[in-house]
Amino acid sequence: MPQAGETGKARAKSPESKLAVTSQVRLGFASTYYTMAQAMGLQKLQDYMLGSPSLSASNAPIWLLGVQYSAKDKAEGIDQAVLDAVSEDFQSRIWMTYRRGFAPLGTSELSTDAGWGCTLRSGQMLLAQGLQQHCVGRGWRRHDHTPLPEALSRLLRWFWDEPSPQYPFSIHNLCAAGGPHGVKAGEWLGPWVLCHTLEAVMKKMEPGSLHVHVHVVCQPGGAVPVLYTASFQGFFKKASDVSEAAGEAESASQQEPAVIVLLPLLLGLGKVNERYVPQLQQVLTWPQSIGIVGGRPGSSLYFVGCQHDQVLYLDPHQAQQTPAQAGEPSTYWSHKMRMMPLASIDPSLAIGFYCRTLGDGLDLLHRLSQLEAQSQGAPLVSIVEGHTGPSWQDSDAKPADDGEAAGDWEML
Repeated sequence: MPQAGETGKARAKSPESKLAVTSQVRLGFASTYYTMAQAMGLQKLQDYMLGSPSLSASNAPIWLLGVQYSAKDKAEGIDQAVLDAVSEDFQSRIWMTYRRGFAPLGTSELSTDAGWGCTLRSGQMLLAQGLQQHCVGRGWRRHDHTPLPEALSRLLRWFWDEPSPQYPFSIHNLCAAGGPHGVKAGEWLGPWVLCHTLEAVMKKMEPGSLHVHVHVVCQPGGAVPVLYTASFQGFFKKASDVSEAAGEAESASQQEPAVIVLLPLLLGLGKVNERYVPQLQQVLTWPQSIGIVGGRPGSSLYFVGCQHDQVLYLDPHQAQQTPAQAGEPSTYWSHKMRMMPLASIDPSLAIGFYCRTLGDGLDLLHRLSQLEAQSQGAPLVSIVEGHTGPSWQDSDAKPADDGEAAGDWEML
């Protein structure tokens, strides 16, 4: 595979490159920055600048993707058994980061996504969490020196950065599937584009191979999404029909269909409207939660939990070498827990839910309906009884936030 430096030289000379000169310079700087930061051991400085790596020593419970940990406060801090349990859970979440040295991305000839791909990497983490729960369950925990379950090893292989259909969730295939929605290698993107890209890449999977369907709930123009209950319930049946039509060995009753729901949202201008903060806190406590793709002005992050008014996140801003072989597990886990104030996150974000069964889906509808009732006129999503409307359509109309503001996620 070509190295990042070699590809950068080739890109500058290639007449086929569709990247502007300014983009080439910016991306070249970003690649150099992340390479030098890693080589010079600047991670501690980066940790200090990006957020606190520790949990608060208070009685506030810690929530991690729907699982509660009671922070039994002691004079010296949180009980060690609680910290160990939270750490074990956190380190069992799949971590995606910038990569360098992968096969060139089309005519751009880019072989690294440093400086532009953090939203796609955060989206990979959101999708990976939903599929991880589908394959091994929410209760699975990773242990050093213990082999991964085969289903999880296969899942990691699917994210290897190669353009082959064998690796459907590689950055190459995300860029290809997201092309009609506005994804372009080397360019920034926002949550609406990301969600539709994840939906598109899942549709390219062999029918019935995962028994999981991704669907985006959104409204043109960035209005409050409307979720129609009958349409939502019917989608589980549609997923079941696809499984049966594919002639899978397992019947639909043995392998029930599952649905991943994505909600791209704009919750304010410049910063999150404070009316939405309690709702975002609640969402991360629900059993269906697979996290939030959001960030701070300047970078995309993957939020997986919260404690009081702080959110816990995984950070994709580390440029790792592309593994030599698909599914190499050592680079997909992080030990660094970082936190930041929830009120400081960028208002442009995407929320994810995983519903294993129709029962999970009905429970999610109930929770969203209650959340709407408590929202004082500012709901994340509106729940409407019936079987109609644009909630489940593939709208080509982009909301207003996917213009210049959406690009803030990818700035250095």
